[in-house]
Amino acid sequence: CRLARHNFATLGQDNITVHEGDSITWLQAQPEGSLGTLFIDPARRDSHGGRVTAFDDCTPDIIPLLPLFRSRAKQLLVKASPMLDIQAALRRLGDVAEVHVVAVGGECKELLFLSGEGPTEIVCTNLRPGGQDLHRFSLAEEQAAQCPVAGQPLRYLYEPHAALMKGGCFRLIGQWYGLATLDPNTHLYTSDSPVANFPGRSFEVMAVTAPSAKAVKKFFPEGRAHVVCRNFPLRADQLQKQLHLREGGDLFLIAATLLGRPLALVCRPLSSNPE
Repeated sequence: CRLARHNFATLGQDNITVHEGDSITWLQAQPEGSLGTLFIDPARRDSHGGRVTAFDDCTPDIIPLLPLFRSRAKQLLVKASPMLDIQAALRRLGDVAEVHVVAVGGECKELLFLSGEGPTEIVCTNLRPGGQDLHRFSLAEEQAAQCPVAGQPLRYLYEPHAALMKGGCFRLIGQWYGLATLDPNTHLYTSDSPVANFPGRSFEVMAVTAPSAKAVKKFFPEGRAHVVCRNFPLRADQLQKQLHLREGGDLFLIAATLLGRPLALVCRPLSSNPE
């Protein structure tokens, strides 16, 4: 708190007041409805320093404190673990207007829940060098969206970035960009023609083969590939070891289950792929 006061003063931020003490005790002393927004960021580590995910395991457990928070502030913004299940969190929190899923460079970093009435909107933001990708949709829009199932890869393949995947944008992404999904549970998409500015990684499919060491050997004579698994029985590192491949090279091997059949897709990344 001493350092915070010093930094705020040094930066000329004279509209910030630092209160040192227990925040719940401080809140209880405030008049009802006296605050605009509460930013709530419970500690996500247990007593042994291990990471926790569920609200109940955080310090403090904010669920029993929600009536206090809502009585003091007009709006709540809750920061949560990127591993938290969004649907489960919505059931626990209630009255959430927006869920912000924030990814950086393709990796999901944070979930933010903004209180409010009405249909819940999911806002997926991927921050990357030189800009950002932002998509907003409602749960009802996702449920009503139509995305055909291809069942087999066409010439081009697409993998949405982590914020869209975490936000549950599975049907809409196909509808927005005119794509078919390879399989309803795989969340990879395909098309005959390339799609510009796809929010994620784009590939050209060079070959489709069985996910076995003998079958893939001819495609990777140097024994190097970037291995990705989607809806597949093995993790990427396990499959890489099983196929006798090392990380590296110019091509990707994407293993997926398509309509119950495991396949390996040999893919070339397109130069327009965002970082």
